[in-house]
Amino acid sequence: MKTLLLIPLFGFLTLFHPPQVTTAPAPIPQKDPGKQGEGKVENYKIDPVHSTAIFAATHLRLSTFFGRFNQVGGSFTYHPAHPERSRIELKIRADSLDTNDPKRDRHAKSPDFLDAKQFRWIRFHSKSIKRVGSKSSKDFRVRGVLKLHGEEKEIEVQVRLIGAGKDPWGGYRRGFEAHATIRRSAFGMKFMIGALSDEIRLSFGIEGIRQ
Repeated sequence: MKTLLLIPLFGFLTLFHPPQVTTAPAPIPQKDPGKQGEGKVENYKIDPVHSTAIFAATHLRLSTFFGRFNQVGGSFTYHPAHPERSRIELKIRADSLDTNDPKRDRHAKSPDFLDAKQFRWIRFHSKSIKRVGSKSSKDFRVRGVLKLHGEEKEIEVQVRLIGAGKDPWGGYRRGFEAHATIRRSAFGMKFMIGALSDEIRLSFGIEGIRQ
């Protein structure tokens, strides 16, 4: 989340004219809509179409397979001048899990694993945000609470600001990439540990639309 504080400078132009001649004042330069409020807290709604939640697990200790959740939502606030004051709330529909195999999906959503019928939502909210590296770094360490399978645990997420700017529809967007590793047994999912890894890697692509 590279912080950039832009202070617009306005010059004054004095014109001299002959008597009884009136000239319209020069127009005042307008701020770029994409840069308004750079020093203020910005509120974003997560765009579910351009946001992604992916997980990776090891099968039989010899290969890695990937899956995703197809319904991702939530919101975040971003403070350009003070990123540590930012905050994110992410929510994912557990029953939107997709591993490209219907039989495996049904099992993963069953009480053996996610128990998606009872625990419909996976949620995360941040508690602290710290920049990693110099003041110009785009990397952050986010600590927050993950609610999964009815359990709440504090986890650490590595986050990088990918970019920010105006979109073709007159809006303004900001996007991040995030990674974390959890142990599913810590969230009460202990079925088939060994055949299926306890360690699960999570990756997120988050794009927000400024409100």
